Amino acid sequence: MTDRRPMKFDNHAASEVLNALAHPTRLAVFRELMAYGPDGAAAGTLGRAVDLAPNALSFHLNRLKQAGMVSTQRAGQHTFYRADLPVMQALVAFLDSTCCREVVGGCGDQCPPQPQTIANKEHNEL
Repeated sequence: MTDRRPMKFDNHAASEVLNALAHPTRLAVFRELMAYGPDGAAAGTLGRAVDLAPNALSFHLNRLKQAGMVSTQRAGQHTFYRADLPVMQALVAFLDSTCCREVVGGCGDQCPPQPQTIANKEHNEL
């Protein structure tokens, strides 16, 4: 397994990953991989879990790999696939980074307050 630093997301990078995950089969494959954690799963095990033929599974895994959401490792005759959990966590953090940014005091327990922008401060002072 290679150590990769979490991806730094911007709108373009996030849309690429979300586009890859937008297909129902790829989303199911990625969610199943997450269940196996950092150890990942062999292709055969994964294929049986999501009920996909090897060629279809390979197609969807390659798309997820291109998007940076999946990594692979060869072990003898088997290929192990892993959900790239740090990348997934970086995506969630990027999506959450603007939550309630413009709400004075935040949105309660579900979303802590974010620093206010100058425009928001001026609006609240009117």
